[in-house]
Amino acid sequence: MSRLSQAARNGALAAIGLYLISTSTVLVVSYATLQPSTPSVEQPGPLQSLITHLPALLGALSQG
Repeated sequence: MSRLSQAARNGALAAIGLYLISTSTVLVVSYATLQPSTPSVEQPGPLQSLITHLPALLGALSQG
């Protein structure tokens, strides 16, 4: 294989690799921006949900 064809092959592989890296980076960033960073009031997190239900659960267990 000549040096020119090797250089062309390496350039094509580098371009494909760069395309894949940039595409995956864009997908990860766009997915991260769509996810809510903090739980909203309408959708509390699991810990907040447990805290709000804990008194009722303990009351039911103590009367049990």
